[in-house]
Amino acid sequence: MRDKDLEERKRRSIKTTFRLMTQGMKSLDPLEEMGFSSALLDRERRRLRQELNKGTLNSETLERLVRRSLRWSPRSVPMIPDDYVTLLRILRRNPSMGALEAKIPADSKLAGHIIGTANSSMFKGRSPVTTLRNAMVRLGIDLLKELIYRWVIMDTIFKPQTEEHVTWIRKMSFRAVASAYMAKEIATRVGVSGDEAFLGALLHDVGEPYIVNLLDLMRVPLPHDTVEKTVAKVHEETGAVLLRRLNFPESVCQAAETHHDPVASAANSVSLISAVTDQLLLKYKIMTPPLWEIRETKAPFRLLGFTEFEVEGLLDRFQEILDLVMQEENESST
Repeated sequence: MRDKDLEERKRRSIKTTFRLMTQGMKSLDPLEEMGFSSALLDRERRRLRQELNKGTLNSETLERLVRRSLRWSPRSVPMIPDDYVTLLRILRRNPSMGALEAKIPADSKLAGHIIGTANSSMFKGRSPVTTLRNAMVRLGIDLLKELIYRWVIMDTIFKPQTEEHVTWIRKMSFRAVASAYMAKEIATRVGVSGDEAFLGALLHDVGEPYIVNLLDLMRVPLPHDTVEKTVAKVHEETGAVLLRRLNFPESVCQAAETHHDPVASAANSVSLISAVTDQLLLKYKIMTPPLWEIRETKAPFRLLGFTEFEVEGLLDRFQEILDLVMQEENESST
């Protein structure tokens, strides 16, 4: 009898050990890593599959899912880790170099990116820097803040979470960066805060990659045209919710909320500048009208006081910025 008990205990012990090892090897669902509960995700995925099988799934179904998702996570902002959220909020307080350095671990990817940028061709001819503090000093506080904003957003919401829409999301990030630098130049010509114009253009479409990544991570084969319609319909509303949670200036939040609405954006210069950058992207066919249901218009240029001759100058300058951003991307990928 004792031998049987001993054998049974051994068998259970081996079974328990194997189960624990298997659990340790199992990769965590990316949405769970973002703070969403597995039970909630199972329920939402089940709901999507049922509607897909019944043939009732449409863009309205996905719109409701996107809105619900903004209430799922215990984090301040879904898809952005809390330490990044803290860093973004510090940036809004005009911090000193020391305050920023204290929040960036020296061995982090962000620190490596800052040092790499300080040693890039933009600063060619200077001696290389090896420490975070020296790199920050070389860049200066204004460029450093822009770099951190870009890094945090591109490393989180604009980072493709699956292989499904990698090209689509990378095009979004390229548009966002090029628009941000063009917006900063436009701001100086029309007397608007360069910082807010930069952030407005960088972030006005932040709802797009959030929605695409969320739907990809649901692991349900959703029709591509339905995903596109959902993004087109609710990316403005979604982006505004995300930015308000991050305590960005209201002008930046409104840029996300109204940049496709000529009437609403007319009251906000930051939103108008974002609308101008969208028009420039359209002219270079970097953003396709069928998807976003926006037409070429001179209204945002006119409302900001630009003449036809000046618009041509903006187009020439935007081409230069597109080339610079492309060169920067090529350098970072090598």
